[in-house]
Amino acid sequence: MRISRLRRSTEPAQPSVARAVPPVSTDAAPEASEDRSDRRQYYVFLQDTISRMASASAKLKSWLLPIITAAYGLTVTGVSGGAALLGAAACLVFGLLDASYLGQEKAFRDRYKQATAADSAIQTWDMESTEASLRRGLLSWSTLGFYLPLLVVGVLLWFLMDGPLSGSGFACWLAHLVEPHG
Repeated sequence: MRISRLRRSTEPAQPSVARAVPPVSTDAAPEASEDRSDRRQYYVFLQDTISRMASASAKLKSWLLPIITAAYGLTVTGVSGGAALLGAAACLVFGLLDASYLGQEKAFRDRYKQATAADSAIQTWDMESTEASLRRGLLSWSTLGFYLPLLVVGVLLWFLMDGPLSGSGFACWLAHLVEPHG
């Protein structure tokens, strides 16, 4: 008896009353559904563009780290003092590229917000981003907070190891610190 109750309770309930479906005009329905479908696809395209920009920004950061690690490592070990300037130059180049991607990403995020607004006047499939600015990307915490400290470290390493302060006590101490002790 108990098993039969469980079986009955797990079976999907059949509706006893048919749902009333409002009549749909055959003239306006295909256009409205196509317009909604087009809008949804347009939103997907905008989201994909935003994702590509964010992915490019992350790739730039991941490519920069081994480059500056090698450059700064060569400087600290005394192999080449000028390598620190090469690492700092790499920070500048990668930082400008990242700021450009970030500025475009923010512009496409704004475009997405405008397109999804209820009173949007944006044409479907309009992928032009006119508001992108390098300054907007440069002043972001994700570019300044990442690239500026790495750039400062590179310039300081050059000053201390190969630049005007290369004979200072700090440079000698740092060189002694990384020398192998026999």
